Formats: sequence, C-alpha cells, structure tokens
Amino acid sequence: MNTVPVQFSKLQMSTLDFNREAPIRMLATETLQQGYQQALTTQQAQAPVLTNTVNGPGVYPGADGHLYLVPAVRLTYRANLPRTPEIAFTSDGASWKILLSLQLYRPQGSDSAAIPLLMDGYTVSIVSGDSTPGFTFATVTPYSPPDDSKDLVGLLKAEGVIDETLALTLLRDKPGSQLIVVGNLSYRYQFVRRLEPPPTPPPGPSPAPPAALPRNPPELALIPALV
Repeated sequence: MNTVPVQFSKLQMSTLDFNREAPIRMLATETLQQGYQQALTTQQAQAPVLTNTVNGPGVYPGADGHLYLVPAVRLTYRANLPRTPEIAFTSDGASWKILLSLQLYRPQGSDSAAIPLLMDGYTVSIVSGDSTPGFTFATVTPYSPPDDSKDLVGLLKAEGVIDETLALTLLRDKPGSQLIVVGNLSYRYQFVRRLEPPPTPPPGPSPAPPAALPRNPPELALIPALV
C-alpha cells in the first residue's frame, strides 16, 4: 500500500474580508466528523488498487473495474453578497485565532460514479508570494459532506493561533498569495508488464566424429603361462 502526499491545488487569495469577527459557519457537525473517520478507516483497511499512479485531482481507474476520485479543493464562500471567503478571526483577549473552511469537490467533468478516495494527514498553508512569512494552520479536521450535497465529497476546517500583525499583513491584497492544501492518500498500485521468454542460446560446437577403428587389427600374441 502506498501512502503519498497529494497536493490538491493552489488557490489565489486576494481582497479577503477579514477585518471583522464572525463565527465560522461550517455545515459539518461532530456526526459528520465521526462519519469521515469511520469511512476513512474502512477504506484504508482495504486500500483500492489503481492501475495508474496518482498525480493530482482527477479520476483514476481501479483494478476492480471501478473509478476512483481524487478531489479538488476550493474555499468555502459565505452565502451573502458580495460573496466573501469563509474566513474568521476570534480572540480570547490574549491571542488571535484564524479559522478557515474548505470544500473538497469533484472537478468539472468527473464521472459522478467515481468513488472518492479519502485522505488524512492534511496540511493547509498560506504562502504570501513575497518576503512576508507564510503561515501553516496547526489543526486541520476533515468532515463528511452533508447528505444533500451534490459535487462535494468532503469538508475541511483549519484553525490556528496567528500573530495579529502577521494576519493583517498576510491576508491583505497580495496578488501572489496562495493557499496550498496537501493530503496523504493511501492506495495500492498495480501494473502489468509482459514478460518475454528468455532468448534461445546459440547452438554449441558440433561434437568431433569418433576416431575410425583400424580395419585389420593386429593379431594378439599368445604368451604361454609358466607352470
């Protein structure tokens, strides 16, 4: 079984509305978190066998005839207009915490029957694209999608304590900033290689013909025995 990191995508973050405290509105609940963990454990116990190596989001054929999906990722947006990313800040008076919501979804054109491949070991990082230090969320929790979701296959909730000055600098207008999400995917890989028979060795040298016997062998002399 292979366990490999899969980078979903890089999302540009620009003009984020973060200058206000607001509770993060996650559709996921504790039940959805438990459901994801149960499904992940079941899938990892019998990791699917793929016939192609995974190199990013998309659909991959399995040796069992099924199709398997590696999802893409996108920011969750609030329903209000103008639409803003689901990013919130909270403070306990001593420190600030940033909370971020992400959606794992089927890329456009993906087969709707493809079975989602679940992952663990998620990391979510903000890269500034300039000299500003980046930020990696301390905790990333996966959830199963709501039952009424169509293209969603999972939800991620990322949170971490962040320096206030860094937050204000990191999340302002930065055209080169990116959000990078990486997850560990467990699967088995099967490939078929035709085994050619070994080459036939060249024939060895022909054996030498036997020596010819003389036509008239010499007569044997009889030596009388002494009595």
